[in-house]
Amino acid sequence: MPETDLQAVADGLLANLSKGMMLPAEKLSQLKQVDTLVAQAKAAKSEAEKLRTVAQTEYEILIEHEFEWQKQVLVRNIQKLYFSEQLRAQEKLKASLSEFKVEITETVLNILEKLIGEIDDQERVALLTEKALRSKDRIDGSRVVCAPDVVESVSKAASEIEKEDSIKVKVEADTSLDPGRALLITAGGYVEIGANEILKNVLGDKRLESLLGNSDEQN
Repeated sequence: MPETDLQAVADGLLANLSKGMMLPAEKLSQLKQVDTLVAQAKAAKSEAEKLRTVAQTEYEILIEHEFEWQKQVLVRNIQKLYFSEQLRAQEKLKASLSEFKVEITETVLNILEKLIGEIDDQERVALLTEKALRSKDRIDGSRVVCAPDVVESVSKAASEIEKEDSIKVKVEADTSLDPGRALLITAGGYVEIGANEILKNVLGDKRLESLLGNSDEQN
């Protein structure tokens, strides 16, 4: 029986008592039962309220935990995306540096060819030069000191270099040098670039390797 009905029964019995009516023992027993049931109903209602409060609290905690979990998933996804983009950027930079190295190596080979003529072993020259000559600044401002008989040809080559590669190479005549001899002088030292001995000196002389090594260490 609902609490309101029990209360109505109790109220009716109490009304009869207030009028001086004598209640049968059965009615009195019912009245006591009603009081007990009303008390139990109130206790059950209070317990239900407590359970509802607990359930609401647990629901809010669950929602909060769900939000926190979703937030953590979102953070992990953002981190994965960031690392993926970072890796992509690193690969792109590596590719750009590789292309730059090839371009600079070709530039160096072009300059050497113009100064000393045909180079047969280009791969070996590239291996020696790409380590130190990674930028045009390494050659820019260098000097070529040569014997008077090759000044004209070397000056012509230097002019082409200045025009095409925007690099300044100063050419000077030195009467103390034997015919056909020339010296390439850089900030790190010098190497002989005479036309008759260029392959031996550039490709075989350890002075060039030492020169390039010293230049690289300074940077």
